[in-house]
Amino acid sequence: MKNYFSSQSHYSDLPILLPTPFDGPLTQEKKSYVLALCIPSNTKENLAAEFLNETVNGLIKCSLLPGGTKAAPSLFRILFVYFSSCKSEIMHNFMYRLLSGIMKTSPHLMSYALSFLQAVRNECQSNFHERVLSHLVEHILSIPMKQFTSNLECYLAVLECASQECASVCRPRGVLKLLQKLLNNADLKLRNAWSIGNDILSVCRSFLKYHDVQIFYYDLAEVLCLVSQNINDTDVKDRAKIYYSMLTSLSKLKVQAIFQLRASEKDATSALSSFVTGNDAGQFVSNIQKLSKPVLELVRCEQNESIKGMSTKQSDFSSILDTYYQYLENYEPIVKLPCILKHVENVDEAFADLYSIVITIHSYPATKEIASIEVPVLRNSVTSEKKEQKIYLSIVPVEPYPITLHFEAEFTCRNGCSYTCDLPSLDIKFEDLFMPLPVPVSLEQFADSWRQKLFEILWEEFSQGKSREKNSNYCQSSFCLNTKKENFTTLIDLKWKAYIVSKLNDLAYNVAMYLPPKNHLLMKISVVNGKVFANIIVDKSNILPWVTLSLQSM
Repeated sequence: MKNYFSSQSHYSDLPILLPTPFDGPLTQEKKSYVLALCIPSNTKENLAAEFLNETVNGLIKCSLLPGGTKAAPSLFRILFVYFSSCKSEIMHNFMYRLLSGIMKTSPHLMSYALSFLQAVRNECQSNFHERVLSHLVEHILSIPMKQFTSNLECYLAVLECASQECASVCRPRGVLKLLQKLLNNADLKLRNAWSIGNDILSVCRSFLKYHDVQIFYYDLAEVLCLVSQNINDTDVKDRAKIYYSMLTSLSKLKVQAIFQLRASEKDATSALSSFVTGNDAGQFVSNIQKLSKPVLELVRCEQNESIKGMSTKQSDFSSILDTYYQYLENYEPIVKLPCILKHVENVDEAFADLYSIVITIHSYPATKEIASIEVPVLRNSVTSEKKEQKIYLSIVPVEPYPITLHFEAEFTCRNGCSYTCDLPSLDIKFEDLFMPLPVPVSLEQFADSWRQKLFEILWEEFSQGKSREKNSNYCQSSFCLNTKKENFTTLIDLKWKAYIVSKLNDLAYNVAMYLPPKNHLLMKISVVNGKVFANIIVDKSNILPWVTLSLQSM
């Protein structure tokens, strides 16, 4: 990078301004500021990003050291200068990765980073701050409770900042569930109950102020109740009770008036209830009663999709592996599971007809946020056509392991009252995550021949332990299936027909499964001496025990 700027005749002295390890934070900041203003306008975007990395590297190291908060203001001031002066996508993506890494590994720098994001939000026309906050909220929701409590004030500051953004960024339900778990923790011992309690209530206040609370009414009410019960501070208890009264007794307009919400911050549209009555000022948030037993359940149903026969179209493919990994960079695998929503057996007559059903879904282990299920009406009468509702759950796993889904439903009955209840949980088995090998859109007409060649290349690469993906940990094994030779073809058709990439003969198949988010299970299944054997390769060793359990269950 020094050579690049030295080659510019009018910037020949520029390299002497590069910060050195002997410079203090303020000196490094001044040098970096001058360098930011001197970057030639025709500099390539990737070179500008590399140059930023070189100039702020010293400040980053100083900031990450224990007690390094003296260097943090200089670091984030310089980042803002670069952000506002170099408005390229590559530069912003580089800063996104840099900021995400700093804030995830160094919670003590959260306050400085949040000030930076606030400045970006106010001064620059960009959704950059939303991207960073969304990533951080997802990170906070996925970390262990012990880690969350060890940096509680820092993480609560992030959640408060994010709660002022749209629901897709701040994830209100997930955050409120996390706060409930925190406040229900019997081992929770707060060193500063007043400060922590008020931080939690600040998050609740932002939800009250900026969001339609009817969507997560019960969760917010539960948090406020837990704060008033479990935080041992009079001021905090009183504030929680005030917010609870506002939540349960005041209309949305009155809450906004109390918080003095500016006209520009108000929602452009009114709630459906306001549209029906023509008057929002008199609308009160209705109380939602919690039921101890479920009245609905989600039941898995079989996939009825037909499996196409293997195509004979052939083509010459160049750079298959490069093309494949490049395609995976922007590929988001979605596991779609068909389910039936219906009433439980012997449901009370009062809940025979349900309206405006909203089911929220939480997963363990965590996945990307799963969209809520909305069903206008569901009836339980014998003559009703709406007795059952078929729905599809769309899941984006973050790890290739079995998942348990937990459901919470809110609905209205014929008497006009609203209720909420937990539904029976649903287990997503390891086999449910299987997907065929992804095929780039431009090659879909050659999908079968593409998968055959890709299988061969991946098998060779995995066997040799080569890695293009970070944290790859290849593992190879063999397994003798507990099935007879006569049942071999039936087993293949029943279990793996959708994942066959090549049929070598009647007693030998190559099978490949893609496991979200970015892993693979490759198998060569054949009959040897009357026994059915599977040679297995995976690109993540932790997957192998689940593969073994799956094969044992056959």
